[in-house]
Amino acid sequence: MTPSASRPPATATSTVPKTLPSPLPGTATGQSAPSPVAHEAATEPRRPGFLRLASLLMAGLTLALWGLALWQSNPVVLSPLQFERADELVVAHRESNESQHVVVDQVLKGGLEPGARIRIPNLPPPLAEETRTGLLLPLSPFRRDFRVTVLNEANPVPLVYPASAEVLAQTRRLLAPTPR
Repeated sequence: MTPSASRPPATATSTVPKTLPSPLPGTATGQSAPSPVAHEAATEPRRPGFLRLASLLMAGLTLALWGLALWQSNPVVLSPLQFERADELVVAHRESNESQHVVVDQVLKGGLEPGARIRIPNLPPPLAEETRTGLLLPLSPFRRDFRVTVLNEANPVPLVYPASAEVLAQTRRLLAPTPR
């Protein structure tokens, strides 16, 4: 067998291309690649003042929302049932932070007199607002003293309230007789 006999004959429909494609720009020809076209607005801000103003407005809005959350969170919720069960409802101030004695400033319900000094054994620790506003105390007689009226004897948590203007207005609305 001769070497030419083992090869198939060449045909006109060969799969090998006769010419190679032209090289890409910037490759083997030595030409530099064209730089990409960039839009001018994408590289420099059109209005730097607008961005500053928007960020200042966003910071102001954030601060305002934080302020509202701090001032309006944890509103005082009064217990009408506690006020109904109490024999006395007074606004008073402590003699000192460690004392169980209070001095009555104002009487909203009951027979105590303003200026009376009374002892309350179950008086809870001082509230944050107490030094500015005083306390609104629903009281019941206890031996020769008074105690903060509790709603559940099994879990005797004494509820007292800061005597702010808003709390006193709510209290007066709760104590007002309901029209029939």
